[in-house]
Amino acid sequence: MFSASHVRNTLAAAAVTVMLVAAQKSTCPANCARAAVYGDGTVVCGACVEGYTQDAYYSKCVKLPEGCATLDDSGTGCAECQAHYALGEDKACHRCSGDCECDATDLNTCKTCPSNEGFTSDGRTCAACVDSHCVDCLESNEQCVMCRPGYVAVDGKCEPCSDGCLICINDITKCEYCNTGYYAKDDKCEACPEGCSECEAGEDGQVKCTKPASRSATPLQETITRAESTTCTTPKCSECVSDGQTEVCTTCEDGFFAHPALGCDREEVSCSTGSGNAALPSSSSVLSLIAAVSAAVITLAL
Repeated sequence: MFSASHVRNTLAAAAVTVMLVAAQKSTCPANCARAAVYGDGTVVCGACVEGYTQDAYYSKCVKLPEGCATLDDSGTGCAECQAHYALGEDKACHRCSGDCECDATDLNTCKTCPSNEGFTSDGRTCAACVDSHCVDCLESNEQCVMCRPGYVAVDGKCEPCSDGCLICINDITKCEYCNTGYYAKDDKCEACPEGCSECEAGEDGQVKCTKPASRSATPLQETITRAESTTCTTPKCSECVSDGQTEVCTTCEDGFFAHPALGCDREEVSCSTGSGNAALPSSSSVLSLIAAVSAAVITLAL
């Protein structure tokens, strides 16, 4: 005779299996990314795909209006807007003027400007930095605060660093890092000796050539060249890189994804579409479990 605990365990196993079959055979609601399945087979969406949100009853995914991040309690108006949008009194999200973060009540007044732009003289709109070498002019598009490599901001303008200098900070005459082909000496950059593409100064003041100019390609370039001519040997791999000894797959065939340890692994799906690789329990196995439960209950009742 089966014990009560055995019956409970068997019942639980049957319930889990039935729910698993229901979950795998059910189709997720439209635009649903992740769903839960109840014992009666009811499917409830737990999370929607990008651009959609759950309705008030969590029964379906509804499309968000343009620029809307979340809906209000009524489910018809927006509560929060996406970047570069402002919430109007009509509970709709409106695009900011230009490509800036605008004030919540004024689409034409920018709060912050995007990179490579700064405020114009009116203090409300953004425009590209006036200096072509400027990468950051937050307060005013005429006053640069950060310049591209090889230049430094001096009195709001980008001034070139000294010859051979890649980065100079606060002073165009004092170099922090030199360009390739130069070495640092007394806060300045000196050219490497003829026939040398990379060099460095030793503690004794002598310049040491670390890379002759005659070398045709760097190790990285040689690796890339070999990789481009490599035929991938990893199963289901369509694109790969190799240094001649080790192959790493970067792109797999459709239905597979690149895994650092497994090569190309079969792609899993979070919502059942009938294309997942998980094997569905057969109907006979479910019926066998149910039959076992019935037998256990009958035996226990005797």
